[in-house]
Amino acid sequence: FSATPKKLMPVPDDSDLAKKVRFENCLKIIFGLCMSISVALGLYTTTIFTIMSIYSKTALGMGLQSDYYKWFDACWTYRKWGFLSFLGTILTFNASWILSLILIYDDIRWLAL
Repeated sequence: FSATPKKLMPVPDDSDLAKKVRFENCLKIIFGLCMSISVALGLYTTTIFTIMSIYSKTALGMGLQSDYYKWFDACWTYRKWGFLSFLGTILTFNASWILSLILIYDDIRWLAL
């Protein structure tokens, strides 16, 4: 993604060219948002499942199976949001990848117009 153009271009006076520049600027902004959201959701997912894994292995290693089951049942909402965050990471990363291709290659840019 380092080759993806990320600088916003100034809008020229020519109306036809201005429409194209505005469209590309919008794509660049959406690309940046998708990448930022993807990273944030990925951090949340990684943190949740790492902490859950550490706590689970610690409890089971200490022989606290009944307490582990209670804790596991009590934390279902965190697992649910962690999984939804994982799905959001996949979706936003794929969207940013497609936007990157559109921004890099002029040959396929007509698909978006």
